[in-house]
Amino acid sequence: MEVTSTLLQKSQMFADDSSDGFPTTKKFFVSSIGKAHLINALYGIGYTIQIAMLPYLLISSNAGIEHNGYLLTLFSLLQFIGSIFFGRIADIWGVKRSFYLSLVSSSMMYLMLTLSKSMLGYYISFVPSFFMQTFQVSSLLVCLKTENDNRTAAIGYLNLSYGIGIIFGSILAGMLVNILGPRGNLFVAFLSQVLALYISKSLEEDPKLLVNNNIEKIKLKDLFTTAQNECTRLFKLFQKTYGICLLIIFGLLPILMTKFAFAPVVVDMFKLTPAHTSYLMTYAGIITIIAEGLLAPYLSTLLGDMICCKFAIPLTLSGFLLLSLCGANEMFVLLFMIIPLCGGALLYICGTSQMTKRVDESELGSIIGLNTSIFYAVTIMAPYLAFKSYIALGLGLYWLLCAFICFVITIYIFVLDQSTLKIFEDDADSLETMFSSIKLSL
Repeated sequence: MEVTSTLLQKSQMFADDSSDGFPTTKKFFVSSIGKAHLINALYGIGYTIQIAMLPYLLISSNAGIEHNGYLLTLFSLLQFIGSIFFGRIADIWGVKRSFYLSLVSSSMMYLMLTLSKSMLGYYISFVPSFFMQTFQVSSLLVCLKTENDNRTAAIGYLNLSYGIGIIFGSILAGMLVNILGPRGNLFVAFLSQVLALYISKSLEEDPKLLVNNNIEKIKLKDLFTTAQNECTRLFKLFQKTYGICLLIIFGLLPILMTKFAFAPVVVDMFKLTPAHTSYLMTYAGIITIIAEGLLAPYLSTLLGDMICCKFAIPLTLSGFLLLSLCGANEMFVLLFMIIPLCGGALLYICGTSQMTKRVDESELGSIIGLNTSIFYAVTIMAPYLAFKSYIALGLGLYWLLCAFICFVITIYIFVLDQSTLKIFEDDADSLETMFSSIKLSL
């Protein structure tokens, strides 16, 4: 009787919250996950405006355009380091206060960029980005508010709302730049974060969103006084998920190499105009958003996380092999580029979900932080490796290099994994999901 009562209470909690991943009721946008989607979209708007306006700020300050690359590299490094640190804070503080920290940091950054007029000021303005981890907090909220069966789809839908924010931010920046100028646009980015902060204030202190066990056991000062213990704890966390971590690192490398090198390589090959380059990047962005926000949730629901992770790499391999046969045919390059972008989306969304399912609830913030840090580590390496490889090998051999990396990983997955890391050993859930989907379709 007691067990039945507990289950009924739990099901009622999820039914009332409308938080099983994506809009199913009119109450969705006043639910916790609905608000997370709104915050996510506003965060995407601010981030996109900042990226778009940064080169114009540098030009107006008579600074070398190369500083744009330096500042973006600084941003990636701060995100890489800060994500792990922030993940631990999120476990201690809970979702609501973590949203406060992240959104106050992004607000400060955009306001400082608006007011800065010197190179030193621009570099100092990027320091708050250490705590700009709003997407990470949204992911934590989703993981705490959804059951395992719905988690992958819910994480994928976050990419959809974030992508919508990016698209809307790009349109907004283009419309307002001639009216408000770069600094006025950055002030709009600041206002978007203030609005997101206002929405986050309406989040309730749900026990599921505030991990009380961590608050009782750990004080914030322990992060500074027991650094060795924290490193040990992080290493133990990595041990629980190291197989998926390595799969994401090596699996994403050729995909992100291609994604970051895509525009420069195609511009060099086909001599495109700046307008065409902009359309090209928009195209790649939309494909990624659809793949992460719609395709990955659908296939994970149909087949299960691990089957999607397992076959994402062979899918990507086929895409690179087809690209190597395209030569200088622009239409085929654009068409076949969809395949590795979809493979990367499947791997990252399903891999991220699997990482969160292999740790305790009190460690979710930390594991999402580790996942984010891994992504930024690959992001930092990928452009350098991509451009060096393209210059040294040319386009045809460059595609074959990416295909070779995927081929090695595919051989590992299907031949060597069971006798080494055993990443796919615990695959019962994926098989059960797949067979259930087959039964439903019959």
